[in-house]
Amino acid sequence: MTAATPDPPTWLPVETCGVCGTTTADKLGPAQGVMVLRCTQCRTVRFEWVRDATAIYQDGYHLGTSEFGWDYSTEAEQRYERAVSDARLAWLEQRRSKGRLADVGGGLGSFTAAAVARGWDATLYEPVGSAVAFAREHLGVPAVQGGFETLSSGDEQFDVVALLHVLEHFRQPVEVLRSLQPAIADHGVLLVEVPNFASMSRRGEGDNWMGWQAGEHIHLFEPATLRTVLTRAGYEVLELDSLVPAWDGLVPDAWAHFLGLERVLHAAVHLRRKLRRSVVHAGDGHPSGAHRTGSVTAQERPNSPVAELTGLRGTTVRSVLQGVTAVEERTRTGLNLRALARVR
Repeated sequence: MTAATPDPPTWLPVETCGVCGTTTADKLGPAQGVMVLRCTQCRTVRFEWVRDATAIYQDGYHLGTSEFGWDYSTEAEQRYERAVSDARLAWLEQRRSKGRLADVGGGLGSFTAAAVARGWDATLYEPVGSAVAFAREHLGVPAVQGGFETLSSGDEQFDVVALLHVLEHFRQPVEVLRSLQPAIADHGVLLVEVPNFASMSRRGEGDNWMGWQAGEHIHLFEPATLRTVLTRAGYEVLELDSLVPAWDGLVPDAWAHFLGLERVLHAAVHLRRKLRRSVVHAGDGHPSGAHRTGSVTAQERPNSPVAELTGLRGTTVRSVLQGVTAVEERTRTGLNLRALARVR
């Protein structure tokens, strides 16, 4: 239950819950070396310490050239972001007509670019200058340097204001959500997506869970507490569900990580390879159907067998993972939470 106390000059304490203002909290245990707390009043989860935001969100944050963040500009990452963005927009378009969209804190602008390509009048609002430059130069999308403050202090209104993996970074999420209300047009909506603390992925991946990001993330939400923060900020929740950001082109290895099954899948692969090796040693050096690549049988190649699954085998594994995805989403234990809300 103990956690290291971060170095005070570079870390700041999070003494109050940003949802209800309560100072008392239960200790849930450390994650990535930092204590995780649960508010005794509204039950929202938060980290006990966080890095100074001015040191985090600098040029290079989205390009892999700073101490924080990672590189979203690679071809593989851009392909992933585009696929996930298209899935988000397809979901949104089943519920709202296309119109003006503000992508707040949208990083390099992948969601904005996908929206523009689908016929939305979309604009990126991003505080990090290098990300804005990338969005303009490489994706060709309208981009404004500035975050929620810039949007909330302006006169423009949008049919959709999107906060995709942004809300968890704020000390005062209720205040941020309230400040955005003037930017939402009549009959407009707020789209929020955050990591799901109630996810199977968080329970299965331990410190490797993608949602932790200790030092950067402050509050972590479950279905009930995401509804609470939106309600306290003056919104009516129209829909709230969980999702797993996977699609048919994703390799099973990554899919299993999103589902919290990575350890299980790797253990199964390890057992399978161990059993096959025992067959090799008991026979003539290579079992029937195996072929040689140099001096190593195909089954024993050092590359990840999970990522290389193809044909019927790959289809079977993906079908199982799709089934698990459906169960997690129905039970609101998917990797992320998504909410659609309107101003009351």
